Order: sequence, then C-alpha cells, then structure tokens
Amino acid sequence: MNRVSWIQMKKTVTFTLGALGLLTGVAWADPSGSANVRQIMSVGSFVGPTIPPTAEQQQRTFLTTDNILVAATYYDPADACNGVDPATVKFFIFNLEGQLVLGKNRDAVSSPTNAVDNSRIGTSKYQALLASMAPGELPAGSYNVVFRVEACAAGDPAILVSNFYSIRVLAP
Repeated sequence: MNRVSWIQMKKTVTFTLGALGLLTGVAWADPSGSANVRQIMSVGSFVGPTIPPTAEQQQRTFLTTDNILVAATYYDPADACNGVDPATVKFFIFNLEGQLVLGKNRDAVSSPTNAVDNSRIGTSKYQALLASMAPGELPAGSYNVVFRVEACAAGDPAILVSNFYSIRVLAP
C-alpha cells in the first residue's frame, strides 16, 4: 500500500469514527462544569428512512427524490426533566434569504402522527430529535435547518435553538 492511499484511508477511518462518536454522544456520561446545561448538539442530515441513521448516510447534498432525515441530540440535565419529553419540539427550514420554507411540530405527546419524533437514547437525559422530509417535499435549492426545543419543566421558560445546519437539494 503506498503512502498516499494509507493517509487517505486513515483520514476516512478517522472521519467515520468521529462522526459515529458525535452521533452517539461518545459516552452517555453527564457533561460537567459549564457544559452541564440544556443543549442541542450533533445536528446532522442523512439520506434514507433508516432510523437510527448510520454515519455512512450523513450528507448535506440531496436530490429532490431522496428521503431526507435530519437528526440532533437534545440534552437536559434538570432532574425534573429526567425521562420526560420536552414541552415542544419544532423543526424549521429556511431558504438562504431567511424565509421560512417548511415547519414541523411535535407539540406535547398527544399526537400519534408526529412529523418530528423524539426518543430517549442513552440515559434518559438525552433524546434523539428526528425530522424527515418525503421525496418532493423540498424543491431544489439551498436551505438552513434548525431545531427548536422548549424544556419540559413547568415554569421554566428555557427555549433552545440549534445552530443552523446547511443542506442543498438538487433536481435529478
């Protein structure tokens, strides 16, 4: 094996292991110090209906004919929220000019047909947030996607918004 292909393979393996670590949270220990706050982390986009998605499926460019899945991890250290769903989970897609293109809700847990799903992963302080778009739901273009979560605790007005995550959808 020549030096160039070994370096490329090493980069690919490192990226794959890093992506897997980000998606799974590496270890489900509670963050310490200033990191022990409510947070939305590890936003990623994937192709296909596979849940949970694999690191090999992560991508930012899609065709209008693809099933698109956007996932993130929500962490809430509050004891009152341990094992309790957030009050609201919303998912928004904006075009690059900042106009809202698509929004999906998972308000309360009463609706069995939620467009945005959340389920506990690891300890009950971590939850996976998943939003899917069917083929043709997004026209060709570039977009910023974002999750918005309202904490579970009554009387606690904590609302979190993830960082914008860019995706691109192309016509086939």
